[in-house]
Parts: sequence; structure tokens; C-alpha cells
Amino acid sequence: MSSSSHAATDGTTMIKQLRRIAQIRKEGGIFAFNTKFGALNPFAIYYGITSILLGLVWVAAITACDILYKLTGNKIDSRRRVPVFLSHVWGRLLMLFTGCTPTIVNGDIVKDFHKR
Repeated sequence: MSSSSHAATDGTTMIKQLRRIAQIRKEGGIFAFNTKFGALNPFAIYYGITSILLGLVWVAAITACDILYKLTGNKIDSRRRVPVFLSHVWGRLLMLFTGCTPTIVNGDIVKDFHKR
């Protein structure tokens, strides 16, 4: 490959990288950056850390439930509602701490459907 075609290839690659960076900043904000796994911004990092920390507490609670079930021979909470409750609490806390609570649009349509 000649040096001029090599320089053209490097220029094309550089232009693609600059376009990718511009797209990442446009979609993810001025602090967004690219990694080998994909683009991240500060909120993505915060969300990930929050879910992992809450997940560690959730795993400990679920493990404690499992130990309790084994020790009591499944006589306490035989329908296993405590793990389901703990999972709901984990999800609600994650939404609360990250501000990612869904907004229901046209909820009256769903309510009307379930009235039938």
C-alpha cells in the first residue's frame, strides 16, 4: 500500500471516529464518552453503580431467605412471597434513587380494557 493511500485510510478512519464522538455527545450529553463496550455518560455510570449496590443487598436478603427456608423445612412462607416482595422493593428503590419512574400515558385505555 502506498503512503498516500495509507494516509487516506487514516483520514477516513479519523473522520468516522470524529462523527461517532459527535453522535455520542449529541445523544448522551457533553460528558458522554466512548468505550470498547459502547458509549457511557455519567448517568449510566451512576445507574450501574446504584443497581449493583442495591443488588448486593438484594442478594444477601434472598440468600438469608433461602437459608431460613432450608432451616425451617419450608414451613415459614411456604408460598415464597418474601423473595417476591424483596424483588419489588429492589425495583422500586432503583427507580426512586435513579429518578427513572415510568409515566403512564393513556392509562384510561388499559383500565377500560380490564373492566370487560
